[in-house]
Amino acid sequence: MWGTADPSPLARRRFDAMLGLLTDRRYGRALEVGCGPGIFSRMLAPHVDHLRAVDVSAEAVALAKRAGDTPANVSFEVADIMEYDLHAEGPWDLVVASEMWPYLGWMYSFYFVGWLASEIFAASASGARLMMVDTSSGAEDELLEPWLIATYRDLMQNVGYEREGETRLQGEEAGSEFEFLLTVFIKP
Repeated sequence: MWGTADPSPLARRRFDAMLGLLTDRRYGRALEVGCGPGIFSRMLAPHVDHLRAVDVSAEAVALAKRAGDTPANVSFEVADIMEYDLHAEGPWDLVVASEMWPYLGWMYSFYFVGWLASEIFAASASGARLMMVDTSSGAEDELLEPWLIATYRDLMQNVGYEREGETRLQGEEAGSEFEFLLTVFIKP
């Protein structure tokens, strides 16, 4: 699954779009959930004082660590976000959650997904941002139905975040058209 740390052209466009939505300010403490092989982590590093990048996949985190060019302000860790102590290192000024909500929704009841959303909100500083990025069409995966992706976005507003901005990114890869929903929330 994580055989390479080289992003596809579409993934690179997505990472660039994500960064473009976040770099109007500097962040003290940031948490990236679902960091994969650490590509976006390295892109985000110049804009944060400290970035904790976690992923449930030991293989992905090992690949991130093996890249060898990890900035001093980035730490990678294997962690299941459902068991992670969000309050221990917070409060967070930025949380990036990319391509994780649908899979948590598949593994856990909606109550626990809602609980995690409320815990992230509680562990974030006033004025903190939350970025959600999810595939919203193009993948042959029932977990990525557009109405379901919108439900997770709405959940963030229901726990207290305000939507600050949103954009859709479209592109083609391996003969399929994809659309990604990039949403930035702020904690009032």
